[in-house]
This record gives sequence, structure tokens and C-alpha cells, in this order.
Amino acid sequence: MMLVSGLVLQKQPAITTDPAFLVLKQLVGGKWRGKTANGLKVEFRFNLEQNGTLLVGKGGVALDTKHPFPMRSSIGWDPAAKKLYYLDQHGNDTVYFGHVTKEGDQLVWDFKGLSGDQGHYKSLQKMTQNEYSSTMRAEKDGKWVDLGFHLALHRVR
Repeated sequence: MMLVSGLVLQKQPAITTDPAFLVLKQLVGGKWRGKTANGLKVEFRFNLEQNGTLLVGKGGVALDTKHPFPMRSSIGWDPAAKKLYYLDQHGNDTVYFGHVTKEGDQLVWDFKGLSGDQGHYKSLQKMTQNEYSSTMRAEKDGKWVDLGFHLALHRVR
């Protein structure tokens, strides 16, 4: 908080100027649809909550099968790490937590399983106003290995 000429001004939350968050805010509006590399249908919607300081995504993978896989994620500010946090639920038994940073023209999602899956992962993402692509890597024996999970989504208004 700052005092300016008798007025109390609230300090702008750090998340609102974070380079990764500025890119991710572009996800809001419409549906994001696509397929995984092996052809499974994917769809997500994103919205801002908490006065524009929390990005929430809801959707899933394999939506056109008998066993769709629901997903819900939140992206907010981690004041201790001074960067975006990422909290993701896959189904009813798997939870991931990590951080998102912007490195050059891509976003780097570095996260670990908290419940269910205990792996360590990195997702490398590129995004434009209406296109989203990512590739997933897992840490195995101290090296990053491509999992073959590549995703391409496009915005549908």
C-alpha cells in the first residue's frame, strides 16, 4: 500500500505484470479445441477469477470416448517463489503442482505430481492469439525425455 496526497493506493498484484501471465490471459474467451498426437479430442475453457488474478481452466482429454478424462487447473501467484504457480487436477485422484515461466517465445511449465502420479514434468508451450501448441517431457534418470504427448489447440469462438 502507498499513501499519495492523502489517498491510499493498493499496490498492483505482481501477477498482473508477470510476462507468463500476460501471455496466458489470452486463453480467456471461447473454447480451445484440438487433438492429441494420437487423435484424442481435447477441449478447454478458461476464465479469470479473483479480480483478474487467478486463471482457471476446465476441460478434458478423450472427450469423444467412453472414458473422458476431466481436467481442472488454476494459475495464480506464488509470493514465496515470486512466479506463477500451477495447480492441476486430473480426474479424481491425480494432482500436480509447479510453476510457469516465460523463456524466450515459450512458456515453461515445470511441475511434479502430488497425488497419484509422482513424476517430474516439463511442458513447453507456444501460443498466439488463436493457436496453442505444447510438448511434454518427463525427468528420467536425471535427463528430460520427450513423452510423445504433443498437443495442438485452436480457439473456437
